[in-house]
Amino acid sequence: MFENILKQDLQRIGKTKKFKAKRPIEYWIIFLKKNVLKRSKSSFKFNPQQLLFFIPVVIIVIMFLKGVDGEDIFPILFFYPFYYIFLFLILNNYKKYKFVPVDAFQDLAKFIIAIKGDVHKNLINLRIDYSPIEHENNLLDPTKIGLVTRKGTSYKPYKVERYNAQFTMKDGTVCTTSLNQISIKVKTTKRRSSGKIKTKYKHKHKFFYALTLKLNPANYDIINAHEAIKLSNNKYQVAVTTINNAHFVKLKYKSKPSAIASVLRPQLKHSKSAVTEMLTYLTNNKVMIQQQLK
Repeated sequence: MFENILKQDLQRIGKTKKFKAKRPIEYWIIFLKKNVLKRSKSSFKFNPQQLLFFIPVVIIVIMFLKGVDGEDIFPILFFYPFYYIFLFLILNNYKKYKFVPVDAFQDLAKFIIAIKGDVHKNLINLRIDYSPIEHENNLLDPTKIGLVTRKGTSYKPYKVERYNAQFTMKDGTVCTTSLNQISIKVKTTKRRSSGKIKTKYKHKHKFFYALTLKLNPANYDIINAHEAIKLSNNKYQVAVTTINNAHFVKLKYKSKPSAIASVLRPQLKHSKSAVTEMLTYLTNNKVMIQQQLK
């Protein structure tokens, strides 16, 4: 049954790699496994632009087959390294990186499996985006996130919400969890003492996890805002409030990975989900207490 639905959904997704729907938990596990968490034996992916690097080689082979003298071929061999470096810098400047965090999607899958038995009607409303982050639609104003362009350094920040999952627990608690990813392309230009200009590119990444619980006051008590602030630390930020006869508990978590894995890492398969750890942190610190447990 899920196979037919998956085929229909894939036609809807197309090239956007974005999808939103309310589906059973079993469906989402299969969806993630087949569309996002594909295992790869090699991280190498062919790009047609890579053929440009072989143009001098092709020219040399043609000249050799035509019997051209070796002295005429030597200049091409001499300038080939310079051609390679120049072409690499040009292509690297215009290359758009995907930076799709398969680890984060695997983390989401582990969380879905962990809460499977407690979800009302076994349904999750999930909005997911596994498209390349470096797209013009995802560009941010650097100044709005505190990045100021200075001499020799410029920034191109991109932001995308990788997922937003919402579901209702069997006790009526509405749970929402999301992950926002920011990738910043940093361009640094320096002039050497010899007068040559050297340009470098690097990427910085930030993940912003959020977990929000909407609780029924008839079923739960929550700590006050001052106590919530005390529970905030270098890793988690805790906030609580009551609006329209409903308690809201929110936990935020930020991480700065040095790199974005493009293939699944087996060593993370059995680790606990970051979202599960966030939920455990709230429970262990008694941020919300069930009425019957008082």
